[in-house]
Amino acid sequence: MPTQTSDGKAMRQALIWSGGAQILTQAASFVVFLLVANTLPKEVIGAFAFAMVLIDALTLTGKSALMDALIMRQDFSRRAMSSFFWVGMGGAATCGVVMAALAIPLAQALAMPQLSGFLPALAASVLFVPFLAVMEAQLIQRLQLRSMAFRNSIAVGVGGLAATACLFGPAPEWALVAQRFGQYLASLCFLWFATRFLPLFPKAGFLLGQGQLRQTSALWRNHFLAQFASRAIDGIIAGGLGAQAIGAMRVVSRFPELLQQPVVGPFFSLVIPLLSRLKGEREAAIVTFLDITRVLALISLPVFAGLACVSLEVVQTFLNDTYAGYWPVLAAVALAGMSSPVMGMRTQLMSVTGGTRTLT
Repeated sequence: MPTQTSDGKAMRQALIWSGGAQILTQAASFVVFLLVANTLPKEVIGAFAFAMVLIDALTLTGKSALMDALIMRQDFSRRAMSSFFWVGMGGAATCGVVMAALAIPLAQALAMPQLSGFLPALAASVLFVPFLAVMEAQLIQRLQLRSMAFRNSIAVGVGGLAATACLFGPAPEWALVAQRFGQYLASLCFLWFATRFLPLFPKAGFLLGQGQLRQTSALWRNHFLAQFASRAIDGIIAGGLGAQAIGAMRVVSRFPELLQQPVVGPFFSLVIPLLSRLKGEREAAIVTFLDITRVLALISLPVFAGLACVSLEVVQTFLNDTYAGYWPVLAAVALAGMSSPVMGMRTQLMSVTGGTRTLT
């Protein structure tokens, strides 16, 4: 009972800190977003968005899989963390090389000249992912979401300053790339000071690598398949309608994302550490999942339904006239956000309760 009480108190504090930080960071992100959306041409934003679709389809799902596998393993020794790190670094390096090699052919095929520069630069950024995943997992497992909240605030601030400086400098089209690198560098520095993690030499790290690779690969497959439909739609839009269309859609879809992070983000960050404590207790994990889903639905349904109702006014108020015809897209994305309480956590639930075919 004392342990459960302590965990409950820690999680309540974590939700408060994470939720407050999400509100502040999303407010800062909103200011930068408006500057970028109303300054850069849609084709530049579209080329960057398409590059991010390709990069994030592999790296963000890989980061989530690496963190989930490490937390589920419940082994945070330096040796085990190094094993996960080198598994992640091998995957990140492979993805980076492939994406960089595809940059020029894709730029020519899709008539997106900016893609030939954006994609190699973003491919280099994937090398940050294994460092961030291992160190973030360590903080989340300890329920140190106050530290994570500070990290997010610092990263958003540094990324926003980098994007703003670039936006009003000689190369404004690189503002979004600068924002990405600024966020990653700030996160890396903060997390290293918080955890002091340095990986062991690969030979020592790979002593446990086979099990980590199998578990992480299974989780990555689940995360990738969960997001495949949305990524595929973005790719079809880019190939069929061009950079301007995907740029406009990316801009208007940022409004639901800015609301989603402070509403459901704090809960998502606690799902894996909370359910991992119930591993082997399938019924308890399902009940906990349903409890979290009910709370999220109570919050998110009116938020996203309200955004859908005022989508025209939001576009007219915050974006320039070139986005006037895209308010139905905002309404559709907002309505889709109503499913986030269930859809956002289904992969974690299946992973922890053994609903996937192979996890270890």
